[in-house]
Amino acid sequence: MKIKFQVILLLLFVNTVFAQKSIKSNHPEATNCDEKGYCWGDKREEGKVQFAMYSDNYNFGDYAWKDAEAPLDWLLTNIPYLTYTMYVNGYKIYDHLESNAEGDQKIEYQDKLLKLLDNRIAYFGEEADVIQRKGVKAYPYLIKRKEKDYDGLFNLYKRIFELNGTATYRGNMTYLIVMAKIQYSRKQIDADGFMDYFDQVSVAMEENMSKAEGAEVEKWQASLERIEGLIPEDLLNCDLITERMGPKMQEDPDNAELVKKVLKYLVKGKCYDAPIFLDAAKKVFEVEPTASMASIIAKKYMAAKEYDTTLEWLDKGIEVAEEDAKKGEFYMEKAQILNAKGRVVEARKAALKAVEIDRSNTGQAYILIGDMYMLSGNRCENPNPVKFRAIYLAAYDAYAKAGASAKMNNAKEQFPSIEEIFTAGYKEGDKIDVGCWIGSQTELRRRP
Repeated sequence: MKIKFQVILLLLFVNTVFAQKSIKSNHPEATNCDEKGYCWGDKREEGKVQFAMYSDNYNFGDYAWKDAEAPLDWLLTNIPYLTYTMYVNGYKIYDHLESNAEGDQKIEYQDKLLKLLDNRIAYFGEEADVIQRKGVKAYPYLIKRKEKDYDGLFNLYKRIFELNGTATYRGNMTYLIVMAKIQYSRKQIDADGFMDYFDQVSVAMEENMSKAEGAEVEKWQASLERIEGLIPEDLLNCDLITERMGPKMQEDPDNAELVKKVLKYLVKGKCYDAPIFLDAAKKVFEVEPTASMASIIAKKYMAAKEYDTTLEWLDKGIEVAEEDAKKGEFYMEKAQILNAKGRVVEARKAALKAVEIDRSNTGQAYILIGDMYMLSGNRCENPNPVKFRAIYLAAYDAYAKAGASAKMNNAKEQFPSIEEIFTAGYKEGDKIDVGCWIGSQTELRRRP
């Protein structure tokens, strides 16, 4: 009774399968089609038997998919235009069998799956979508083999990207750049060829990242960083980047995306001295003003000893900095530049501002202030030795706030002697004004 019931269920299932409408193939070989869209050619009778065997085993579940393999192979060989669904289901069958196979049998299933996808395109179209699926499998399958068809793989991923553009799967975009790098190393494409593919793919990834949400943003960012890591080292040559990208920047100076890309290449290649670096950095800052970019530009001008321009960029950095630590860093750099220019009052003000914003600058700021006091002998001359040496007392106080014991000892050696204190009518512990530009008050102490 149980067996009879199962047979009835099987017959009902087979009838249901054939009752479903199929997507009809438009291939010229697709003949003898029935009203449901199944095209049998000259093998209708045998085809129905094989189709029933394949579809029954497929629907029983993956434990029966091995038994579906032989009839599926027959259908794909003899009636490849029969029905769209056998390609959809066949992909699942071969993929499952491949994942559980080893050695030569694994390779056999890989070849079957890739061929199935090619035939699906040939007999049912939808190339843009189906070739994406092939791309997901082709590189992992074929790149490990002893005999490698580099040209074929490269052409596959080129075609995928040509058909799908920004809709190309993330992995397929990456495979295209991997293959472009291989082709570059094989001298099948030149430097411009590689960078053209890289530019197109990186733009596509950036566009996807700008539209993504949540975890997808991080995934696109990771993929972008991966392809950036694939740029051959010799293409990060500063002269090559300048020669290739400089004219493009001049032709289209308002193209923000182009300029950002140029700057990215320059930074990756550590081309900070390239003639186009500063122009690119300033243009990027105009579009996206950030503290990090202001810092880079300021350091460039500082290295060139163009201090006034350096100060301008440090001020711009202060304006756009969002974190106190970065803002404090700008004020410290500003203090150092102002000191180098002899503008000591402004330098001290900037150093104290750095401390006010971020207490972690205390040591660095007060050491700078102490150093400025210590070097003020020429501009703070005074016939009164006690008044004159008060600058070293102030320097000691600044070093003490910084916790700089060695510098404190150096300053202490310049304190007035006990004889100078008494001769000038003072005594230790008196409060005295520190004159000159320093303009503070300190406690009188003697030299050890």
